Amino acid sequence: MVERVSQCGAGVGDAGLDDALAVDPLGGEIRLTAVDLVDCPDPVDEAQRLLADARAEWLVDQWWADPVVAQADWDAALASLYAQVAADDRRDAVERRTVLDGAPGLGSFAASLEVLDGAAAWTPEQAAVEGFVDDLADGAISGFAAARRVENHALWLQVAHAAVVVRAFTGRTPSLPRRTRSGRLLTDDQDVLVDGSVALELAVAAGITQGKAAALVDAATTLIIDDRLPLTMQALREGRLDWARLRMVVTRTRDLTLDNARAVEALLYRTRGVLEGGIRRFDTALTAAMLAVDADAEANRRRRNRKGRRVSIQTTDDGAALFTAVGPGEAVTAAYNGLDAAARYLRAHGDP
Repeated sequence: MVERVSQCGAGVGDAGLDDALAVDPLGGEIRLTAVDLVDCPDPVDEAQRLLADARAEWLVDQWWADPVVAQADWDAALASLYAQVAADDRRDAVERRTVLDGAPGLGSFAASLEVLDGAAAWTPEQAAVEGFVDDLADGAISGFAAARRVENHALWLQVAHAAVVVRAFTGRTPSLPRRTRSGRLLTDDQDVLVDGSVALELAVAAGITQGKAAALVDAATTLIIDDRLPLTMQALREGRLDWARLRMVVTRTRDLTLDNARAVEALLYRTRGVLEGGIRRFDTALTAAMLAVDADAEANRRRRNRKGRRVSIQTTDDGAALFTAVGPGEAVTAAYNGLDAAARYLRAHGDP
């Protein structure tokens, strides 16, 4: 048995050894380096390894017992893992976009461009290292999202400036008395030509069609001058509402009362993900909100649309033409089925 002497001792000896050992240079202290600890397993890692081995043996036993059930369980576990990875990716994307919440502007866009310009290039080997952060991709994603928000925010600026012009033209735009379809007489003090005059001015200044300018004036009147849809105005100002959704909610709520219009938009923007994805989701949510608030108004709108039968044809430069028919669904479907049956009959009898 080796006997350890004190730090002041002359050496370390053993009762069964004749030759004395050299003086302990560490003074009786055991000092291990990282190289010495390489072969020493960590208790936590060792426990994890034992659990993994036990789990692997259990999976093999399950496979031999019933391969079909085992395969189904493995597929379910793999699908769950993929779902977790996708959820992590979505969470990371949301975290990258948190800087864009609130009112967007050129500041957020410039910040994302700064990250993008300062991001260093990387190699596949660097990307394979655990904990690697791709600043280049993050900057590009943030820049893309910021540009989209700025694009929608620019739409808000157009609407806001159109409202300023409408207010400036009101009271000094000459107009002629005329009767509306309902028989109501509009006189000079009601400025019946203001919207048209403003739309014409904006169309010439911006190089857009007068119809697009008139739609912007309509949105400006609804959101700003009449303050009819405050939640829609907020979403537009934050850059979260594009032109297609804005036009849809303005036109669809025009015939509703003020209270009903605001109730509809409250239900609309409460719908999860209504401002993301395709326009169909927004349309469906808007229809559901209108049915919940004022089912009669929505029924009247559908009734008017069903009565609006029309047929049009548009020729193209290559000699083809586009035939469009709008009307009740059952009538249009019946007409299509008749044309389809006739075409199939002709093809079956040799018509190319």
